[in-house]
Amino acid sequence: MAAKESKERNLPTKVPASELIPSRLIQDTLGVTQRTVKRWETKYNWNVWHLGPKLKRYHKNQVEESLGIIFSEE
Repeated sequence: MAAKESKERNLPTKVPASELIPSRLIQDTLGVTQRTVKRWETKYNWNVWHLGPKLKRYHKNQVEESLGIIFSEE
């Protein structure tokens, strides 16, 4: 389970790790930079789970719906 630090959006405090994807997976799959992922985060209003100062995770369903792609189960 991954814990969410910020409670400003009234999100669940625990989410199964299998439902979260790292920024790096988005970058590698789509061939974009971290800056592009950050822009999409703002544009599509993705919920972000901060696991550390540089570790961000995004809810898999939100990313798939907004970008129109499906990430494989690994």
